[in-house]
This record gives sequence, C-alpha cells and structure tokens, in this order.
Amino acid sequence: MRHAIIGLVALIVSAKMSFPAFRLLMGFVLAACVLSCSGKASVQPRQIRVEISFGAVDVEVHRAMEMFLVRAVAASRQNILLSFTHAYASTPKQLADIRASILKKPDILIIMPEDSKAVLPLIGEAHAAGIKVIVYNRQTDPDPILRPEVYIGLDTVDQAYTTGIALIKRMKEEGVPARIINVIGSPGDRNALNRTEGLRRAVAELKASIVAEVPTEWKPEQAESGLDAALASHPEATAIFCASDWLMSGVEKSLRKAGRWAPHGKPGHFYLGSQDVYPNGESLIRSNYIDVDTAFDIWPMTTMLMQSILAIGNGKTMSQDEFLVPGRVVTASNIGTMNDLWSETFKRSQ
Repeated sequence: MRHAIIGLVALIVSAKMSFPAFRLLMGFVLAACVLSCSGKASVQPRQIRVEISFGAVDVEVHRAMEMFLVRAVAASRQNILLSFTHAYASTPKQLADIRASILKKPDILIIMPEDSKAVLPLIGEAHAAGIKVIVYNRQTDPDPILRPEVYIGLDTVDQAYTTGIALIKRMKEEGVPARIINVIGSPGDRNALNRTEGLRRAVAELKASIVAEVPTEWKPEQAESGLDAALASHPEATAIFCASDWLMSGVEKSLRKAGRWAPHGKPGHFYLGSQDVYPNGESLIRSNYIDVDTAFDIWPMTTMLMQSILAIGNGKTMSQDEFLVPGRVVTASNIGTMNDLWSETFKRSQ
C-alpha cells in the first residue's frame, strides 16, 4: 500500500492535473492511508490535533502552502484540527511560538524552520512531551538525535541543478560563455545552501563558472545592492542564478541600472535562471526575461504532508524519514503546458 501511495505522489509531480482531478486523487490517497493506518475504512479516526509553525505570511509561497493544506484537510473530511502560528521571518518569535505550541500538547507539531539549526532543541522538547514532529519545506541541520519523524520538502539541490543545467545548455547553444553570478538566500536556510550546491554541480558538470556570490538574507534590497557591486566588479559576467523569484525585484532594479534588463533575444539581455515560479516569476518567464525557472511544486508536498499527518496521528511509522519532491523546469516554451503551477492557483484565490 505504501508503494502505491508514493507512486501516486510521483504521478502528481509528472502529470498535467487540474485541481478537481487532484482532489479526486487526494481522496484516494487519503482513503488508502486511513485503511493502512486503521485497517477499517468505516471507523472514523479520533481527532488529530496539529500545531503548525510557518514562515512569514507576506511570502506568497508560504501563504500558498498554508492555503493548500487547509484545502486538503477540508477535502479529506478527516477529523484534523489545524492551528497556525507565523514567524514573520523572526527566529526568536518562532522559537517562542513553538514552545507555546508544545504546552498545548498537540498530537503533531509541524515546523517550517526560519533557522535550520536554532529549532533543533525544540524538536527534543517536543519529543520529551510525547509530541511527534514533522519538518516541512526547510530541512533542519543534520543531527543524530534531534531529528523529526519525517521531513517533507522540495528537492532543492535538484531544483537548482536542473535550472543550472538548462540555463548553461541554452547559453552554450547560443554561443555565450556561462559566467554566473549566484544570488543566494540566507546561510541559515538549508534550502538556500542546497540551491548553491545544486548550481555548483551543474557548473562543474558543464564546465561553466561562478564568478561571484551575493548573499541576501532573502531581502530583495540586499540582492539589488549586492548585485550592483558584483556587476561592477565582474563585467565579464553573463548570467545570474537567483535563489528565488522572491528576490527578483532587486535583481531587476540592479540590471535596469546597468542597462541589462532586456528580454531574451533583445540587445542587452542578461541570462537569468531562477527558482520557485512565484507569480512574478511566472510573468517574467512568459515575457522572456527569465530564461529558466524550476517550480516549487506544492501540491505533491501537500499530499505527502497529509499522508504523514494521518499515519503519524494514528500511531503509525512512516516508511521513510524524508520525502523530497522534484520540481518541474519551466521556460517560455513550455509554460503554456504546465497545469497546476502553484502561482496560478494562488493568483486565482486572491
């Protein structure tokens, strides 16, 4: 049964699936999970109380994750009670929120870490209180003892690798040497570190180069100022890899000042690879400013999160302690065929 469920998740990643079709498949997945957990399809499971510490609500992808989870719980008709707190990009606030959640003694604590190391002691505190822990979207630092029951997230090494490979190949095909400025996120965020690792793998494989790295702490204004300096210091640069479309407003401002903000095929175009396909990223892909982006596929992540909540909430152990969802490479040439990009669903909900 587990293999069938995991296979369905892979199908969601690869299939062109509408939201109604997703709901039907989700229903099958959840029904299968309940059967595997309880052994009786007719027995209504007890209420599963879930405390969730999410990131900043002004970040669109985090808002979309919350929206998709709420929708999935409603569609499942399972007795799951969700309670959210939001860190607003503050590690001290998140730590305080999690400690308050532990005092409520939920069945499950879900953490999207602001700082991948700082939350580790709280996993130990939750376990000491008999609470199961799921880490979502951002991995915690490796630790032999302070580990969640399961981690669910995007395969962010692969995300950056696939973008890097597609971007460099495109540049090679067009006779442009790939000399890349890497605009990175926060050093406290495992996803940011993973994306740099994935980019470096692509660069090494295709014999390109990274000429500069610009740390940003996930702040577009730092992306702008850092990129200003990098472009001035490295006139040989021909491309930018951006750790998330969230930073793209700063990238755009910097390239405009340098006279290099132009769509692909026009004079002055600076090759751009990015991550996540935010609503702004989707628009920039369609208008040929972003050459390559790899999507943040939230639907299959939500499916695995729901399966984990139901299994763990009913006393079962997951078949593995880590589920990494691959993203889809998106370009101007294929975006019209991409169904259920999270950015499209999110825009329709606003």
